Amino acid sequence: MQSVRKMLSSSSVKASVLLVTLGLGAGACASSKAYSPKAKTSADRSQQYARANALCAGLPEEVRKQNVLEDATSVRRAETLSRTTGRQRTKTPTGAAIEVSAKPGVTPQWLERVARCQAADYAAGIADEGASSNPLAVDDISVQVQPKGDAFIVLVESDDRESAEEVSRRAKSLSTKLANLRQNQLRAKSQSSGDLQSN
Repeated sequence: MQSVRKMLSSSSVKASVLLVTLGLGAGACASSKAYSPKAKTSADRSQQYARANALCAGLPEEVRKQNVLEDATSVRRAETLSRTTGRQRTKTPTGAAIEVSAKPGVTPQWLERVARCQAADYAAGIADEGASSNPLAVDDISVQVQPKGDAFIVLVESDDRESAEEVSRRAKSLSTKLANLRQNQLRAKSQSSGDLQSN
């Protein structure tokens, strides 16, 4: 948690950011099992579809479909969020803090709005690409975005322990995957430069 505080403390600007709890239903997963979202009735789906359209109203279709957490040039790192509870001072996961590069013209409010829209689209079944790996595709989450220098911190949290653990697992997996992708891109670029010089 200390390192997460460091991620946030370097920001000299305090944005008024909304913490929005998405009523997406309780998650049903366990650390030893594959995550499985809660089954939803047709009434649940209808309600979530309406909520998604309300949250995404006014967003261009290409923005709505863009996966804000799958951009290899954007995501820098991810860390587990937790709180200490009980006499034994047990650490309970609450989600993940995901650091992403700030792009020109993008504000934390805009990024938060897009992330909330995408989470709602996943809950409603409107979006399914990357649903098995995206932290935003987990049930019962809240999304908050805060500024940090030349980056933003995307906080994806849940009061449901199983959902929080799944968010953390996906965030760390995503961070590792994108770091490896960037390394491979740099390696390929370096090899290409070497080939050109040798010619």
